Amino acid sequence: MNVFKKIWPYIAAVIVPASCFWLLESFTYIPSENMTIQAQFLNIVFYYILFFILYGLCGSIGIGLMLESFLVLAVGLMNYYVIQFRSSPILPWDMLSLKTALSVSDNYTFEMPKEVIVIIVKFCVLFIIGATAYVKKSRITKVKIIQRISFFVAGILMLLGLTKLVQQESVIAWADLNTILFTPNVMCRDNGFAVTFMMDMKYMEITPPAGYSRKNVKKELKQYEIDADEADSLPNIVVIMDECFSDPAVLTDFNTNMDYMPFIHKLQLGNENTVTGNLHVSVLGGNTANTEFEFLTGNSMALLPGGSVPYQQYISGEIPSLVSWLNELGYTTNAIHPYYNTGWNRDKVYPYMGFQNMYFNTSFDGDTEIIRKYISDAAAFDKVLELQEEQDGPSFTFLVTMQNHGGFGQPYEGFNPDIKIVGTDSKYPVNYLSLMKITDRSLENFIKYLSDYDEDTVVVFFGDHQPNDIIVDPLLGLNGKKCETLSKEEIPLRYEVPYIIWANFKIDEAMCIDTSPNYLGAQVLKMCGIPTSDYHNYLLELSEEIPVISTQYTVDSKGNAPDEELLKTYRKMQYYRLFDYND
Repeated sequence: MNVFKKIWPYIAAVIVPASCFWLLESFTYIPSENMTIQAQFLNIVFYYILFFILYGLCGSIGIGLMLESFLVLAVGLMNYYVIQFRSSPILPWDMLSLKTALSVSDNYTFEMPKEVIVIIVKFCVLFIIGATAYVKKSRITKVKIIQRISFFVAGILMLLGLTKLVQQESVIAWADLNTILFTPNVMCRDNGFAVTFMMDMKYMEITPPAGYSRKNVKKELKQYEIDADEADSLPNIVVIMDECFSDPAVLTDFNTNMDYMPFIHKLQLGNENTVTGNLHVSVLGGNTANTEFEFLTGNSMALLPGGSVPYQQYISGEIPSLVSWLNELGYTTNAIHPYYNTGWNRDKVYPYMGFQNMYFNTSFDGDTEIIRKYISDAAAFDKVLELQEEQDGPSFTFLVTMQNHGGFGQPYEGFNPDIKIVGTDSKYPVNYLSLMKITDRSLENFIKYLSDYDEDTVVVFFGDHQPNDIIVDPLLGLNGKKCETLSKEEIPLRYEVPYIIWANFKIDEAMCIDTSPNYLGAQVLKMCGIPTSDYHNYLLELSEEIPVISTQYTVDSKGNAPDEELLKTYRKMQYYRLFDYND
């Protein structure tokens, strides 16, 4: 018995780290069904190294095991809910946006299925195993302190070595690891959470593309400079990127008691001075800032590491953008976001892009209309009109709304959903579609007002991304589908949102035009007769060959895989504009 008591802490030290790996992965996937044995081995090594580090910190096997059980449980739960809310796992750069995530977390419903509860109970068993392995230590001596520091430092070095190891091409091939950054969920499923996280660390910093030369890129861009005639007049430009606005009908058929976006559906059938179509975005269920980054800069997330957030990672000084170009043309440029100014670092990034004026939630008075917990779209649209009335000359106003932000399961005083869905009474899509109807009505009123406005104005309206799976699954279920079983051909549909370009002056009408946010700014300038920059002209030419570029769907004009050489050139152009720009 005494022998067993002596060796039990070491047995526990073998059991707990490996079990932590299995339980964390079980929150989302079953490791044995998706990972190679080699990938599982690399993940388990991580958890043993983590224990080694914790043991060095506390000097106790039992306490180290208890700490590891608790920490891994906490990370596993966070990863589970992050996937539920935005359909993507935790990534290294999420640490940079923790403050933004916390600012909206109280609007989500944290439901806990029985499967999750079972996993939590199993973690509690591991915690108890750790507690039984605790042995009261004698007093701390200088020698023991040196030993603990040695264990801790050795553990950190091993962790750095493992991180470097899993990023090596030879190890990736040996373990058959998934390296497709565009689909972080699948990558995490195939490689395991720990290994995927370590692999992604290498993308925290971007290196120049092969064959890149600033001199050559500037020379090539020079070819796209044109001596454009001055425009007779510069119209006001209002861009509304509406939070989580989408039409689930692109995914599946379903019937409702009334049309949830009658005005937009009417415009999509053809309307004077109106262009409509589908915008292929690069994010789903979250990371709003990436869609606005693509629109405002003309750059594409498809050419950056999957899951990265340029606002958080890459923009730390002035960069060229649609905003800076319009400043050169004499526009007054405004950014409006009716929420906290620190979200996604907007208070820093917007000035870097050239916005002259910024308006956040503190710019709205106490009588502003609130829907659920957020300033309504109608109130945000009124702020746009208020600014236009105050400013002389042409203005560019970029509005990122908040009304439809995630958290669709909670009841709210004053919010009474009026959409009913035949075949399901799930509160999630009901609440969501009811919010879409409110936005649709607000947009209709906004455009009706501008129809008689005495200044030429163009309105660009689009959603930043579709909602997470909890909204869509009940609708797909009506036709025997669910998000996780969508085919390879169907997945890009989860990244389509409607866009509308409407003007109170003459522009050419068009319907069903597919594009992506990186092109949309240049396309709006062209159709309104506004002078374009060299980069805009390059993008317009590229869009003729590759009309859609996103992380999920990139095709040439014939619907085939695009010319890689064209993408390589775009990658160099983008690197210059984002990381190496000088006039």
